[in-house]
Amino acid sequence: MVAGRMLEALRRRPWVAWGAGVYLVVGAALWPVPVFGVLHAESSAVVAGVGFFVSGLGALAALRRAAPLWSVARDYTALLAVPWAMLTLSLLWRANSGYPLGLVLFVTFAVPSVLLAVAFAYVLHQSRIGWTRTGFVFGGLGLALGSLVYDLGLHPQVFTYSPVFGGVLGPIYDEELAVRPGLFWAKGLTLVLAAWAASLGGWLRCRARGADTRRHARLGGMLSLMLAAGAFAAPRLGIVTTYEALERSLGGHLATEHVDLFYDPTSLELEEAWRLAQVHEFRYAQLRAALEVEPAQRIQSFVYPDAATKARLTGARTTSVAPVWLGRPQVHLLESRIRSSLAHELAHAFSREFGGILNASWSIGLVEGLAVAVEPPDGTPDPTAQVAAALRV
Repeated sequence: MVAGRMLEALRRRPWVAWGAGVYLVVGAALWPVPVFGVLHAESSAVVAGVGFFVSGLGALAALRRAAPLWSVARDYTALLAVPWAMLTLSLLWRANSGYPLGLVLFVTFAVPSVLLAVAFAYVLHQSRIGWTRTGFVFGGLGLALGSLVYDLGLHPQVFTYSPVFGGVLGPIYDEELAVRPGLFWAKGLTLVLAAWAASLGGWLRCRARGADTRRHARLGGMLSLMLAAGAFAAPRLGIVTTYEALERSLGGHLATEHVDLFYDPTSLELEEAWRLAQVHEFRYAQLRAALEVEPAQRIQSFVYPDAATKARLTGARTTSVAPVWLGRPQVHLLESRIRSSLAHELAHAFSREFGGILNASWSIGLVEGLAVAVEPPDGTPDPTAQVAAALRV
């Protein structure tokens, strides 16, 4: 009898059965994939991205059958139990010590994406356009790509909090992911955006019926102010990191002929900072001689006193990075890893000059191979000794 009722419910709501089927396929496809086969950040991002399009396209079908918006939102939020169960089931054959954090990230990534998708579908449905599914797909892809380009293409960070696919918390080389407060602020704004879209859909519905639209207009205006305030405060909330925020947080600045060094004066004394700046110039001269090219702009070097500060500001806890795709040549280094990483990361900054559209080759082997080839071999004197020796020549 219970099975019969469930089948009848699915018959009346085929969009639910369709969504469950897609999630089952995705969950099974993730099982054998390393990292993605357990409940954590990577699998949560996949489920959030798939859930956005599954929920939005399914919502369009449900709304055409006059299903209430709240009912559709409830159904697709509940359907997230399917991928959660499948990724939990993988505990039977694959250890996942990070399961509690993975569960938090799963909810934080997937639920806002699903609710935003349903609300976006509601707006398209109420707008009465004839290409709602195409509009939804292209709108979702545009939102995902636009937020990615804005976060990573315009800011010195290696994290992004996408309203579509949840986000990327940092580089895969870090042993521990940086779960920053900005993630939760960003997802809160995604929920506000979903409420704003639902309000806009309600306004369109009332206008089409000749009903009073003032309640939806007031709600939409209030939510618009919240979104504007969130966008204005995004750097302080940790949703994005600006150059100004980096310079303000580190506090110290030294300029040499080719390098701007930003550091924490409470961690590095002025004499040590000057010594480090000269090490940068020494490595710069080595790379210029070896590659017969130099950056067209000054290199910005951000040196972080500890992993917690680096994670808070950039999303990378210990990994040294040189985001070559940004407009300014720059490197981001942990103070304790300068000796092992500086020459390698500076080589990436130099290689921008003969890179492609992204200031780098599409072949990661060439990118990393060049940096490894020109970095100093192991066993050489420390950089301070090398600079001293060079100055005596």
